[in-house]
Amino acid sequence: MKKKMAIIDSGIGGTSLLGEILSRELSCEIYYQADSKNVPYGEKSQEFMLERMRTMIDLLPPVEAIIIACNTLTVETINILRQGSTVELFGVEPFIKYIHKANLEEKVGLILTPATYRSQRLKNLIELYDCENKITIIPLVKLALLIEDYRHINWEEIKTELNPVKDAKLDKLILGCTHYPLIKPFIEAYLGLETIDPNPAVVNHIVSSLKLESGESSVFYRFNLDEKWKENLELPLIDSKGVKL
Repeated sequence: MKKKMAIIDSGIGGTSLLGEILSRELSCEIYYQADSKNVPYGEKSQEFMLERMRTMIDLLPPVEAIIIACNTLTVETINILRQGSTVELFGVEPFIKYIHKANLEEKVGLILTPATYRSQRLKNLIELYDCENKITIIPLVKLALLIEDYRHINWEEIKTELNPVKDAKLDKLILGCTHYPLIKPFIEAYLGLETIDPNPAVVNHIVSSLKLESGESSVFYRFNLDEKWKENLELPLIDSKGVKL
């Protein structure tokens, strides 16, 4: 029997994690629910995010697990939402622990939203895994929103947003928002470095915890809460070929 799960995000960012799940060919029924009218969440308050999360969870059909496919939503809401929850909650958070896999000579950076940057959870992760502050952390105000408008993407604005990262002269860059892997090839080409996408590790954990088996996946989705569920979601394909670096 297919496992039923939900993926929640503010917009299209969570489709990067959805794509990773679908690539595994797992037996599951997925409900992708986004709150596009309020995207991005990167500068919203914790109170606002909790209210939206509770609303989105209440509107879901019965599921066995909920994946919060947003770093900002995870760090600001998941611990509170887990209190008294009868459904298993998974999240995506800044991959600070990667620093233990990095070479000593590598200069590693992390890009994320302002809300994630300000969060107590990020401070806790740094204390746990990077107490020597080896990772250069760079909050980016507009990048998630620029990617959200993927049908009319402005590559010049994206370059401007990424320029502080280029100035940091990094060797590797951790992607701290699920929107960012959607333009991973461009980020790597423009900055001339390797990026670290946490999605595969997150999906490994979900597969193991839920004991997901091989099979066919089905996806139902809506990007606004007043819409009916739809089928046959086309994942965003953002082509940066030919863009001048």
